[in-house]
Amino acid sequence: MEFYDDMQEPYWLDEDYRQISEQYFSGMEAIESDWSVMYNLKDYEGERASIFIQNCKNNIEAFKIWKKISEKYKQDSPPCVPAYKRLAMIYEKQGLYENAAAVCVEALTMNVTVDDTKAGMKGRLTRMIKKAGRQPSQQEFLLLEPAKITPPKEILRTRWGDYEMPDPYTLDIRKGPRYDLKKIKESKP
Repeated sequence: MEFYDDMQEPYWLDEDYRQISEQYFSGMEAIESDWSVMYNLKDYEGERASIFIQNCKNNIEAFKIWKKISEKYKQDSPPCVPAYKRLAMIYEKQGLYENAAAVCVEALTMNVTVDDTKAGMKGRLTRMIKKAGRQPSQQEFLLLEPAKITPPKEILRTRWGDYEMPDPYTLDIRKGPRYDLKKIKESKP
């Protein structure tokens, strides 16, 4: 019964929304099926791979249109878009790490953070940067920035009892945020 109730929502009455939804989801299923064949055959080069790459790009464009229409109806877009993941994976298999990193950056910019791995799209981007043998660009660094986690109160307490970020706070991209507790202890009143 809930399914039919959803069909009465304004977005389902929008012909553009229905068409792009159908295009996106059918394309997504085809990409997953094609990837399975390519993976089992270990066929990452040639015509099959070229067609697969183009299908991923087409599906990503359909996702962008679908996301824009969904936002008009205040619908959430999914955090996982298999076309981004598979496109990055085939570029990785082809040794095109910069292309794979660019796909990850675009995905994260579109707020696609999940790729069915523990580290998600951020982890995939980090691996591609490492395989490319370079440091992250400023944009990549900002996308990879760790979540803002409030440190324990004893670290943040100042002599006036207010809370603020201490000066010794540092960020090391390889290790994430860390605190120099020795400096913090020395600065206590």
